Amino acid sequence: MNPLLLYLNCYLMVNLLNPDCLTPIAAPEFGLCDDQPNAPAYPSVDPNDPWIAQVKNHQKQLIHFYAIDKCLIIKDEQEKDLKRCDVLLKIDALKKLIFVELKDIKDPKKGNWRTEAIEQLEQTIALYQESHSEQPHKLEAHVAYPSKRNRTPTNYHQACKKFHRNHRMVLRIHPTITIK
Repeated sequence: MNPLLLYLNCYLMVNLLNPDCLTPIAAPEFGLCDDQPNAPAYPSVDPNDPWIAQVKNHQKQLIHFYAIDKCLIIKDEQEKDLKRCDVLLKIDALKKLIFVELKDIKDPKKGNWRTEAIEQLEQTIALYQESHSEQPHKLEAHVAYPSKRNRTPTNYHQACKKFHRNHRMVLRIHPTITIK
């Protein structure tokens, strides 16, 4: 899968739902992996793969997994890379889009990984809303991290409330994404 270069300006709309970055999946449980430095995130049903997050899809809905980061290279007029999240999960049967930022954090107390993740989500959601203003889907955002290493981050509820107040959508910071 070759990255697609898109320049963002007032004349070009960004198609985050690019078929070149799509992997359909309907498994009841699968992982989201992002372990290759120069390759996009991918879904995996193999529990031996390096899952950063787990997706529980008990109703076996068809999920359109769109890799965003490292599949779509989005630059502004000054050739600067724009922040973007790793994955967009589109579930047509539920009319839902879930923007996902994967964080394989080694030490949850170091750095501002949550702030960075939220910025990546906000930028991607803004790009989507500018380009797909007529989509009838409910939007959600999710920061996912490996459950084996970390507990729910401190100030989790404050970050989620602030995100909801600013964007009128749900933000979850959790290692599991439940499709319902």
